[in-house]
Amino acid sequence: MAEAIKGLYNPRNPTTKDFYRLVEDHSENLEYIYPEEYERAFGFFRPVVKNTMDRYLECGIYENGFARVRCEDCKNEYLVPFSCKTRGGFCNSCSEKRSLIFAERMATQILESVNHKHYVFSIPKIIRPYFKYNRKLLGKLCHSCFDTVKDFYREVVPDKDTVPGAVLIYQTFGSDAANYHCHVHGLFSEGAFDKTGHFYPVTGAPYKRMEEYFRLSVLGMLKKEGLISDDLIQNLLSWKHSGFNIHAEGKAVANDDAGRERLAKYMIRPPISMARLTYDREKQVVYYRTDKGILDFDPVEFLARLSVHVPNVYEQTVRYMGFYSNKSRGMRKREGLAEEEIEIMKEEEKEGRSKNYAWARLIKKVYEISPLVCKNCGGEMKIISVITDFEVIRKILKHIGLWNQRIHAPPPLPNLHPPPVVDDTPDVESYFQDFIPTDDQYIVDQPFFS
Repeated sequence: MAEAIKGLYNPRNPTTKDFYRLVEDHSENLEYIYPEEYERAFGFFRPVVKNTMDRYLECGIYENGFARVRCEDCKNEYLVPFSCKTRGGFCNSCSEKRSLIFAERMATQILESVNHKHYVFSIPKIIRPYFKYNRKLLGKLCHSCFDTVKDFYREVVPDKDTVPGAVLIYQTFGSDAANYHCHVHGLFSEGAFDKTGHFYPVTGAPYKRMEEYFRLSVLGMLKKEGLISDDLIQNLLSWKHSGFNIHAEGKAVANDDAGRERLAKYMIRPPISMARLTYDREKQVVYYRTDKGILDFDPVEFLARLSVHVPNVYEQTVRYMGFYSNKSRGMRKREGLAEEEIEIMKEEEKEGRSKNYAWARLIKKVYEISPLVCKNCGGEMKIISVITDFEVIRKILKHIGLWNQRIHAPPPLPNLHPPPVVDDTPDVESYFQDFIPTDDQYIVDQPFFS
């Protein structure tokens, strides 16, 4: 089994990455100093951030459990450690897997065979703090984006009950991953669908008019939430450059599955790229390379900035709307799958699908190698067991020489340079100088302290 670890597919070792060392060194420190140093700038320290960092530190570590993969022919084996499945960009491996699954689903299951347009909706800086401290508003921002395009399409097409098909994803980061910049990516059908599924193409969208729709929709939503006044609305409406922007990023042509997948991966990308990050452990500095140059951060501050992008538990970051909504797709599926039209799947097809492990298929898609092909004989490999018991894990890893239970070092202290010690010991001689009696005070009849 020890030889099998050097096989065709070698699972990653996250502990060698700069970002892993950064989180390992400063995650506890972040929780300790966050209320005093960063709460005002980034909001309260949320439990989901701590849980995300803790789970990330356990991702891809053999000591936390693994699956055994064995060749059916030559009995060659290797181990696959468990993943953390966290969101928010801390785990690059799980983010990549999630983006691949999302992109594949978009291209094969969600998008219809029509042209699609990629829009980016931006809002002015003056109202971004409302979304920064209240993440529920991000979902309502997506609805404002959808309503903008839907209302415009209904002005153009003859049927006023039509809706576009749209997938919207909000992001809270910009290109440098340092500043909070909430905006929405929307992939819209270039046209609208009626209730029967007939498609009405729409081209040549007037973006300036759409921006006006978008501005009124967002300001109306914030007023309804009781966050802005009429005076602020009038002030924003008077600006020559409103700060509300709709930018057409690109286009996905009908039946171009590869192009759709690339666009979908871009829309759901994580906040930071691990290839751009360098953590200098000696100098305690994080360097992040952007298009404008290299930025440097204090390690704890960098984690604090990244924590803003971690979604809450059960927070919906992707929204399917209009013709692509879950309700609309479910109704079409029920109407289209009459009993007489359902195909009976052959037994060999069922068996083939059960063997198509998602992780193996995604690895093959990215690296063009299959982790289920034996490097010794080229035979098929299968998962034979999942190991979660600590004692069994320890015995197996010790047997193959991989037992290396990590003990996290204590986090660095917030203040690495303690203040100088002040010697406040009193000068005894000067302290008693006032109490040394004169010759007259030695007279017996005179009290010692006058």
